[in-house]
Amino acid sequence: MGDYNTIRSGEDRPIGNLVQEMEIRDFNNFIADTGLVEMKTSGRSFTWTNGHTYSKIDRVLVNAEWMLTMPHLEVWVMNPSCFDHSPLRITLEDVEDKAPKPFKFLNHLAEHKDFMTPVSKT
Repeated sequence: MGDYNTIRSGEDRPIGNLVQEMEIRDFNNFIADTGLVEMKTSGRSFTWTNGHTYSKIDRVLVNAEWMLTMPHLEVWVMNPSCFDHSPLRITLEDVEDKAPKPFKFLNHLAEHKDFMTPVSKT
């Protein structure tokens, strides 16, 4: 995870200088050669700005073993606040709320004509 200071495609910098093939080739080759994949992100589309150009240059790269071991991995691109880079937050697991839920009974169900049949069987 980090600031790779480069983009992977024209979608990573739609506002700014036109993307040239030579500026994305080396990084894309590096990712392919190492067998890494970029994790899907949620939140903001871009991770860096100078006020005129917006780019996605910060990213999280993982290998296939990580993806199989931790299937709930998720990257959230947060608001940059007063910095030019947006912080990235990784959620490593799907946290389930295990607190007991309050019982809810919908009174209108008791008015249904067949309500007492299943209730009397228990």
